[in-house]
Amino acid sequence: YARDMGWGHRGYGNYIGAMTTKGLLSFYYDHVKQGNNSLELNRCFYNALADTPKTKGTGGQMVCRDGRESCQDCRVADIYRIRTANMAVCRKPWKCFFHDIRLSKTFMLCRQLERSWSELRQQIESIWSETMPGYEPSARTGTHASYEYLGYCNKIGEEEEGYIPMKFPF
Repeated sequence: YARDMGWGHRGYGNYIGAMTTKGLLSFYYDHVKQGNNSLELNRCFYNALADTPKTKGTGGQMVCRDGRESCQDCRVADIYRIRTANMAVCRKPWKCFFHDIRLSKTFMLCRQLERSWSELRQQIESIWSETMPGYEPSARTGTHASYEYLGYCNKIGEEEEGYIPMKFPF
């Protein structure tokens, strides 16, 4: 891996996660396996990042992150079409970060993803309380960004500072 050239010096290096398994697998399936047995998934719906559609390419010009001529803006993706999300841009939900949508349209999708994550957490705790005798879900008393975090955040910050952690039934 080379920072400026990516894996195998083939350009797999100019995106979030390129230095990790994500970039290595992209290189492997495109160049080692030569595209056999692989299918490119829409980046707005699989491993959705809520990132800007363009990045600086060589020479400083803005280019599409996926290498295409025209870019799909994943920040306005329909939340109901997203199958997997990567919270690297939005930050981890237990950080209780508030995304001000007046600053960037990236933050609208981040807020929707945080709400979805909180709803999943709420569902898990509800199922545990119905199926595991004596289980008590975490208190949802937080008032910070209550639409997104559904009462699981007091303020920005992890655990004792802001996040109300999930109680595990084990």
